[in-house]
Amino acid sequence: MQRSVADAIRTELHSLINRLRYGDGNFAPPLLEQLNQLWKDDFEPTTRALLELDPDDIEVTPISWKQVEPHLLDAASAVSLKVINGTVADILDYRNNPDGVSILAIGGDKLSRGLTLEGLSISYFFRSSRMYDTLMQMGRWFGYHPGYLDLCRLYTTQDLITWYRHIALASYELKQEFEHMAAIGGTPRDYGLRVRTHPNGLQITGASKLRTGTEMRVSFSGTIAETVVLFTSSETIRSNAEAVKTLLIRADAVASRKDDKSRAIWSDVPSQEVIRFLSEYQTHPSALKVHNRTLAEFISKKNSKSALTNWEVVLLKGGKAEMSYDIPPVGLVKLTQREQVFRDDTRQCVQRMVSRSDEALDLSDAEYEEALRRTVEAWERGDPSIRGKDKPKSPSAFFIRDVRPKLRGLLLIYPVQFYDHLENPLPTDHPVFGIALSFPSSGLSEDDGIIYRVNNIYWGQEFELV
Repeated sequence: MQRSVADAIRTELHSLINRLRYGDGNFAPPLLEQLNQLWKDDFEPTTRALLELDPDDIEVTPISWKQVEPHLLDAASAVSLKVINGTVADILDYRNNPDGVSILAIGGDKLSRGLTLEGLSISYFFRSSRMYDTLMQMGRWFGYHPGYLDLCRLYTTQDLITWYRHIALASYELKQEFEHMAAIGGTPRDYGLRVRTHPNGLQITGASKLRTGTEMRVSFSGTIAETVVLFTSSETIRSNAEAVKTLLIRADAVASRKDDKSRAIWSDVPSQEVIRFLSEYQTHPSALKVHNRTLAEFISKKNSKSALTNWEVVLLKGGKAEMSYDIPPVGLVKLTQREQVFRDDTRQCVQRMVSRSDEALDLSDAEYEEALRRTVEAWERGDPSIRGKDKPKSPSAFFIRDVRPKLRGLLLIYPVQFYDHLENPLPTDHPVFGIALSFPSSGLSEDDGIIYRVNNIYWGQEFELV
């Protein structure tokens, strides 16, 4: 199979080089026009977006098509094709090429797990596994690439995108656990660790390596659940908009409200209204950390233990988008602009929905000052979760949730407008509503429906056995 793929690519590469050298002949449309359009539609917007993320930390210099075009033939002619596996003699010879080589490498296990490709910029990846650790070993595409990070591309299957998204979330959570363990001076002998499991068949590792790991449900306590994956279906967008309007009208009838230019806040909304809203609002099935029915069930369970009985509901209304909508009972609301990082026929994705300060909107002055005090103390201790060289001027999300009383939850509602990579607003008859639920840290430690694989220490600590 690898030889067959290599033959097909070799034929295509020779065709492209000949068209660049001698012209298109009978080929249409012209190759240079196609490449120019690809540059405008993909590479230029990607470079701009990357620089907007962190212009001080991204070592990327934008260049124009006029600078690129004269080098296309030389660049294509320099490419060599190699098949890398146990039965082929091709090798990647970096030592004798100090100025670098341009290689198309085709292979399987050797490429995905056996070696590192220096200067890798583009990957086509199709090898699947149902083990977290194997997939993570295979995910060896891109490291730190100062100067050309905007040129890196990964092409793969939708299943693998979904799996890696889940593994990235599980890995991020586990790293947070390690940082907290280090901050308090703990070790794996006395600190319980957990790894999020997958609901549809992915395994953390082989059974022999799991040994005494145990599955258990772990709480939403001290977390935020936000919708970074949203529907593209106009029918679902309309249905979710109706669910939001119904919630706000009912909240207006049972709770006090205060408005300013950027938000409307309803205080002491009964939890039943939030549960009803979550039963009507639909979260996308591929949203791994937020599911409307699971959240509604969790809140209902906590109500029986006198927790999460009252909610602050916040509608963020002072956005930056060009469009605005009439949202009863608030009136005209300007949408928040969102640029998606991924879009297909069923979903649109963003990196974050919640801004840093949003989670503190429900805090009293005294609660805010207490959260800030704890944040500063953690920074002074060198807690790795509080980053930055300068003394914090606002509380971290962790301590915001830590000071929030167990009776109170926070529901944030974001009416958003999505834009394409050419900065054109994506049309819709209704605003796309994203939501986020922020939970206090105390009083919510029982079963919440998310299953983790935990070690014996975690299990013992949870049930006071150690």
